[in-house]
Amino acid sequence: MQKETACVPQLALELIEAIIDHLHDDAQSLCRCALVSRTWVARTRSHLFDGKIALNVWNHGRFISLLESPHCTVTSSIRSLLIDGRDDSTTDIADAVEPPAKDPLAVANEPGEVWISKLAPHFPALSEVHTLAFHHVHWSQISEATHKAMELNFRKLQALNLTACVCSSFDTMLDTISAFCNTPDIDIHKTITNVDDFTPGRYVRSKHYPGLISVGANT
Repeated sequence: MQKETACVPQLALELIEAIIDHLHDDAQSLCRCALVSRTWVARTRSHLFDGKIALNVWNHGRFISLLESPHCTVTSSIRSLLIDGRDDSTTDIADAVEPPAKDPLAVANEPGEVWISKLAPHFPALSEVHTLAFHHVHWSQISEATHKAMELNFRKLQALNLTACVCSSFDTMLDTISAFCNTPDIDIHKTITNVDDFTPGRYVRSKHYPGLISVGANT
């Protein structure tokens, strides 16, 4: 005789998500929801997780290990990604104490492992990123393949920030920005480049930024 199985009613995913959204300010209940089912995790994480990741030379390895885990479920919740090129960065960039001042051009010539390129194979998992920031990054250290990976995967980008970065030439900086040509908000702050050969209007000809709404520049 075949054993009868109880019929468990299934709620539509839209209803489940509406219930989870109703608990948006109840962290304890959200944590419990995340343990009920794998299909509930993404929605609960969107309320529990602030979606901001700050990467540097010290913590990028742990982040890559997380992304490579078959149990990783946080990628769809990451909305803001900050990449800090300093060797003495801290995990919490917002609360970090500024390190001693160095000559950015001198730092650009220092040998070191180009750890940012290690992130490129994982950019497809970060396609939900809306805000991308680079602090103290030397673009000579970033390969063409990494540039291409950023262009292909960060298509939902709404804001790009370059702070205290170093570009070898004005063309390099424009090529960097053009990889995000559909980004509506670009902010360039204290970024150093060689502008000796810059002629007003010269770069307007072939650089098209159809989605651009505002550009901020402060050197």
